[in-house]
Amino acid sequence: TGLYAYDMLTGGHHAGELTLLMGKPGLGKSILAIQMAVGMANESPGAVYEMEMGRVQTVRRSVSTEARVQTRNIRSGKLESGDWENIIKAIESFQTMPLYLSDDTNWTTASMRADLARLKAQYGIRWFVLDYLYLLQDRYGKDDHERLAYISKSLKNICKDLGLSGLVIHSMTKSEMESQTPNLSGIRGSAQIAYDTDIAMFLIEGENDKTVKLYFSKFREDVPDRYITLVRDDGFPAFKCVERAANYRTPYKD
Repeated sequence: TGLYAYDMLTGGHHAGELTLLMGKPGLGKSILAIQMAVGMANESPGAVYEMEMGRVQTVRRSVSTEARVQTRNIRSGKLESGDWENIIKAIESFQTMPLYLSDDTNWTTASMRADLARLKAQYGIRWFVLDYLYLLQDRYGKDDHERLAYISKSLKNICKDLGLSGLVIHSMTKSEMESQTPNLSGIRGSAQIAYDTDIAMFLIEGENDKTVKLYFSKFREDVPDRYITLVRDDGFPAFKCVERAANYRTPYKD
């Protein structure tokens, strides 16, 4: 993913594994997921299903961080000397990146599976990111619990059957939103979701406004540390790790 501490702890994302990213609103789940997608696209092809934000907003955030031009300046057009050149360079770098983005709001697990199978056959994709699970349009069961359980199982089967790694944003229960050590009961919906996922992680508040913590509630391997600290990239929609090797690649320019 290009996030040093995360990659050292998890070994990155692996084929057949389903990873859930949760957290209360406003902490930056989508920002983190897209940042990870950009990092993974530097290593291998993948797909992003952005059902919450539009594609322009999604790409603009990444261009902002890559070009080191604040998003509000890109939106308003109030650019300083050299900003436009940096924006063009950032756009050109993303044009050649093997990352396939959809902001369609009508995806179901069945249509996603077909699309991912096509992308794997044509372009050799190895991973996907979904924002977010609840917005999938599957109609199954008599209530949300049964529907979400079905979606969860279907996503896990997609990862397993197609040999892909999946990073999926999901919501959490209100009772766990203020906890500094959220557990699997904090996952919204059926307990089946906790069973299906290989890694369950929660984005929680850090020690101050500049930091957040990524807390691992479930990890199939032995994890000596239950969380890593991420620092907000001041003025830009991205995070940095507190610890990083000097020669370690990051998704965006430093």
